[in-house]
Amino acid sequence: MYKSMIVVVICLSFTIAQTPLSFDDALQHRIKIDKGLAAISSQRSAAEMDIDLVKALAPTEFEIVLEDFGQDEIEVAFHQSLDSPGIRRSKHEIAESEMEGFTVDSEIRRMQIHHELSMYFLELARTSQELKLSQDRLSMTRSILDWQKLQFNEGALSESELIRTRFEIAGIEAETKRIALSRDLLSQELSQYLSKDLNQADLQVEFADFPDRISIVEGWDQLGTAPMIKRQETQISLLRSLKAASDTPIIGSIGISAGMKIIPEFDQKFPVFGLSLETPLFTKRSKSIQQSEYRLRSGIDELESISSDITSVGKRWMKRWELGIHELRSLEDILIPEAQHLYERVEDEYIAGARTYLEVLDTQTLLSDLQHKELELHSELAALLFQMNLTLGVTIYEFD
Repeated sequence: MYKSMIVVVICLSFTIAQTPLSFDDALQHRIKIDKGLAAISSQRSAAEMDIDLVKALAPTEFEIVLEDFGQDEIEVAFHQSLDSPGIRRSKHEIAESEMEGFTVDSEIRRMQIHHELSMYFLELARTSQELKLSQDRLSMTRSILDWQKLQFNEGALSESELIRTRFEIAGIEAETKRIALSRDLLSQELSQYLSKDLNQADLQVEFADFPDRISIVEGWDQLGTAPMIKRQETQISLLRSLKAASDTPIIGSIGISAGMKIIPEFDQKFPVFGLSLETPLFTKRSKSIQQSEYRLRSGIDELESISSDITSVGKRWMKRWELGIHELRSLEDILIPEAQHLYERVEDEYIAGARTYLEVLDTQTLLSDLQHKELELHSELAALLFQMNLTLGVTIYEFD
């Protein structure tokens, strides 16, 4: 007697949900590996050391002089140079201004990284949405083909319409594959940018909601955060420090020396003392002061020019934004809903025999074109907001 053993294997499959790569995680990762930021950080560390060096005294010099003027003489002396308080203060201010410049450069580089990564995510969001639109159109066309096959089998439809539908499907499939390939290539580019292996599950990127108009207007009204303005302000601070340094006192530094002169032959020793004063030539000093004043004035004028240019850019930007957002709202609220309703009605009437297949294709194409227009406008407006971020050094708009 044989016994049959039935082994019931229960396979439990668990779907491990992968958390999509967040924009902030990608940003922090890129900041860590960015060589430009690393270089600026090293330069800033060197500038911090400059401040410490300014605080320290000049090194003490030790000198031995051997002379032979009929008899041997040996002179041993120590020299110490002391800057005047005004000179030391000016050097300290220059070092601090330079360090502040590196801090601003670091902030600017971070905003550049934010913009670069934003453009990658924007393109991913656009291609993802474009892929979805193509897949939706493919699904609609295949649904029509299924109905046509039933009608053809019953002898109620000519084969030419099936051929036309299959031709449309082939074109949509080719376009869908092109978009998918484009997204894969973009994923590879982003992987290289982040030095990190990414897959499609990591890159589920969607558009963020646009900020309201009040926030945008307030952003353009506050120009103090603009990287170009902040950089020029640090440059003016440095020019002021250089001007103060050029306006040196009559006595810039004092040198003190002390030592001993020895005549070995007669076993004689004589103490040696010295005092030296460093002062600039009067003609050189006046020219240096004038030169620094001109440079400072030029820097201030340049700051006003930059502020004026950014204000003009903001006005042009707002016009483009207003026109774009108006067109987008018209598409979203009026044109696309109407086109969707028209397509559904024409499709129903085609099935009922009151419309031709060409009319179905026309309304489907109209709907698809409007949806793609909406996507392109959304992408263009998002790119405008990212440009605003970069220009003003803010993050009024970013991906979640």
